Amino acid sequence: MKISKREMLPNDWQMFNLNVGGFCIKGCRWHPPTRRIFFPVRYDKQRYRRKVVFAHGVLVKRLRGLLESGKTQTPRDRRPCVLKIRGFGRSRSEEGWLIFNFTVRGFTIRGCRWRPSRGSIQLPVTFFPPEVSDNKVQEVKKAVVCAYGAHIVRLRKALAVC
Repeated sequence: MKISKREMLPNDWQMFNLNVGGFCIKGCRWHPPTRRIFFPVRYDKQRYRRKVVFAHGVLVKRLRGLLESGKTQTPRDRRPCVLKIRGFGRSRSEEGWLIFNFTVRGFTIRGCRWRPSRGSIQLPVTFFPPEVSDNKVQEVKKAVVCAYGAHIVRLRKALAVC
């Protein structure tokens, strides 16, 4: 577990990114006076709110301790990181995509998409209200969870096994 880009927000809130097993969860929030931690949510194109991250109490407690101590990371875990794939379903909006969740080091990332025919993987993104610029309406989307090369390849291999 590694914390990065920690910044202060109004009313004693802090925002940070959390890296777990090579997957970066962006936009986590912490309120020190109440000791509450909020993981990011995403909004789909119809503006429905969806939870992106689930973590059991033990992990949240460990993360809270890390935030309160002011440290940026826990000691490195050298054990192999196993990705557990859960819950396949078909996408209602686009043909050929499968929706799935996966667990990495105890954190469950929800709402990922996989297109088996092409091997494409899309991690959760959130959609903001459309912006008008130069008389064009543009849909604005932002990544909620991101990962780089080797971690996506590892996820693709775990999906191929399922």
